[in-house]
Amino acid sequence: MKPIRIFLFLFLLLLFLVAGYGLLPSGLPGFAGLSFRNPIRTALERYSQTPLHKLLPNAPPVQDTGNIIPMLKPVIYHQQAFTDSLLSAIPPLEYTGATGKKWEALIRYYQNLRKNGHSSHILYYGDSQIEGDRITGPVRDSLQHWFGGGGPGLFLPVMTVPVTATLRIEADRAWHLEACDRKPAAERTFPETGILLEHVYLSPLKNDGQTTPVRASFKATFQPFASRSVKTPDKIRIWFRGQEGPMDLRIQFDNMEITRKENVSDSLQEFSGVLTGISSGVSCTFEVTRPVVVEGVSLEKSAGIVVDNIPLRGRLMAYFSRADRTLLKQMLISLDVRMVILQFGLNSVAGGKEQVSAFAGILHHQIKTLRAIQPGIMILVVGNTDMNVTPEASDSLSKKLSDIQRKVALEEGCLFWDSYRAMGGSGSALKWMKNNPPLIRPDYVHLSMEGSVLLSSMLIRALQQEIMPVISAEETKAE
Repeated sequence: MKPIRIFLFLFLLLLFLVAGYGLLPSGLPGFAGLSFRNPIRTALERYSQTPLHKLLPNAPPVQDTGNIIPMLKPVIYHQQAFTDSLLSAIPPLEYTGATGKKWEALIRYYQNLRKNGHSSHILYYGDSQIEGDRITGPVRDSLQHWFGGGGPGLFLPVMTVPVTATLRIEADRAWHLEACDRKPAAERTFPETGILLEHVYLSPLKNDGQTTPVRASFKATFQPFASRSVKTPDKIRIWFRGQEGPMDLRIQFDNMEITRKENVSDSLQEFSGVLTGISSGVSCTFEVTRPVVVEGVSLEKSAGIVVDNIPLRGRLMAYFSRADRTLLKQMLISLDVRMVILQFGLNSVAGGKEQVSAFAGILHHQIKTLRAIQPGIMILVVGNTDMNVTPEASDSLSKKLSDIQRKVALEEGCLFWDSYRAMGGSGSALKWMKNNPPLIRPDYVHLSMEGSVLLSSMLIRALQQEIMPVISAEETKAE
């Protein structure tokens, strides 16, 4: 057979297979107890916009938040009894009496944000379990439904994971990411860092003693399946600082020059711009003649709650003690941060007994550090999820770490929510893998999209049980 005929035959065969996969439904008839799924259709359907109550039809009732979680069409759980058993026994938030009064006062404060035309950020720090906005996203959507607000919150022009369930971030190569909490200050290009514990910087080029201005852009695009509240920011805020001395700094937003400075100090400065008619995202360009560090960019609404997803891959904890206290304090005040959520544990369990035993001291120290900078801040410790790297990790270390987190949280006057118990306790990682579709990835550590939906829905329900009675009581008083 001639080569051209072979090529045509293979091309037509491939075309037939693709067309067949595209036309056939995602579920195909089975036989002998086996079932088949169309992989192309299934993959496409997984990224459609769907309300949470359709993803988890038997989940406890949550306020109608619209499209609370992106990315999946209705999922049929072939082991529905297992997920139903988890959803019927959701752990509540745990706290002491004194903490409960402060928590109730904070809920009332959030309830008045819309009326006062004010915004307040909640910082959600975590390890790789929260990457991609998989858990933070649904929590954000619910809180913004209850208290108002919009936008995805904080990000950097360069991120370790630039594509999330909420945003796609693209940036020129001139931007440099520096994870400042991972190495000593002496080894950093710019030693100080703020609230994200990472920052990005631009450095102009030097040739023969002459400085050539550097121009660099970044673009943040909303994912098509992102929730409605995320896509409705009315303000962009940028925190930056530079080297002391004369500088020609231009910041352009969507091809319009917003600001120009001839002098930039090494102290933190904030730029704020109004957004109108934003639907797909924003783009921004910096042009500088001296090095500039960007500590954060935020897309947000002027009134209501903003929840910032801050994933710190590979960390045992958010190391506030390695941040610059002045920068951290300034940003906490600027963002009106009154609550921080900490969800860590994967890397401690993977590190073995010594790291699990050391976790209590680390958590105590970081909570005290944050409270010393911002007294009275409310902290919610979300316990570690179960994992099964080894049987010991699942049956012993995961539970031990969860118990440590609870003990420290209550001793420090924090809120605590038990992810380990919510998953089903010892051996639950194995059970989550056996579910169809799997609720955990093949590494038996990171939750799948379906598992993230399930865990976040349980956390939302636990928050709802605390928040709704306070809101109802306040509304009754107002009447």
